[in-house]
Amino acid sequence: MVNFSSISALFLSLFMGAAPVAEKETKVASEKPLVLVEDATNKGGVLIDDFSTEIWSWWDSGSEKWDRERDGEVLKVKAKGVGKDYECFGKQFDPIDFTKNPVMRLKIKSDEDVKVRIDLKDVDGFVANAKPIVKTIEKSDEFQTVEFDFTGRWTQSWPDKQEVDAVEIVELLVFLNPGGPAFSGTVWMDDIIALPAE
Repeated sequence: MVNFSSISALFLSLFMGAAPVAEKETKVASEKPLVLVEDATNKGGVLIDDFSTEIWSWWDSGSEKWDRERDGEVLKVKAKGVGKDYECFGKQFDPIDFTKNPVMRLKIKSDEDVKVRIDLKDVDGFVANAKPIVKTIEKSDEFQTVEFDFTGRWTQSWPDKQEVDAVEIVELLVFLNPGGPAFSGTVWMDDIIALPAE
């Protein structure tokens, strides 16, 4: 069965070269203390994935450049020469109201320094890419907690200008070193949660 959302993400990723540069890049060593998923969801957050069951719902823009597997209850992604062409991987999920939960928090580590960008897609296929958020994850054996705050970032600029429906967000796209240089390395992700702004 063909997954048209994955195809649209692939099309998007192949032509992201015209996307604007991120407003601000943030280096991350360990922004916030690690938070248990139960604590976060008890505060009104919505769990997107904790990798406790499967990873088949995750897709990528070209299998020859990506290798994904579960490592215990963590997503392990091996990338080979990604970045320059805005290759990405991602996940579809049931609609989440990001007007109530505009902050995406996740745990992440990498075996090499890497820039990570996350974009969100609405139910109509529009992607919040006008004001991208890029975080630099430094090489570490320890997970770091990182937040992407999408407050006020609900506009698509590429391929055309559109307003993104923050009430019905259904997919996330993860870019490693978007726009280059090429990244080859391994990234681990866990406990991806949408949270209310503090």
